[in-house]
Amino acid sequence: MPSEAPGTSGERGQALPIQRGQGMARGRRVGAVRPDPDEPETVDADSIAAMEKRGLKVQKLTPAAAAEFRAAADTLTATMRGGMVPADVFDAAMAARTAFRKTKKPS
Repeated sequence: MPSEAPGTSGERGQALPIQRGQGMARGRRVGAVRPDPDEPETVDADSIAAMEKRGLKVQKLTPAAAAEFRAAADTLTATMRGGMVPADVFDAAMAARTAFRKTKKPS
């Protein structure tokens, strides 16, 4: 039997019907398989192999492309300081990110 759930409205004021328990079932499916965060290389290798098996042509990230991406991301990140993110919070987050990156091996 369909029921209405908060936050499932289509047009303003109209609720979309959902099956009872549908949201919980989806949540269980999504959270059921969690890769080990300590072994990202294995997860990545398995995922890439599965994609290639299905015919996807996987492009390898070159060091030059990675550096270009990182530079663009750093430029964008810097624009968030003070406007989108309070300066003190931004600075604390960047310090935490820098400390974290020092503990991880480069990819």
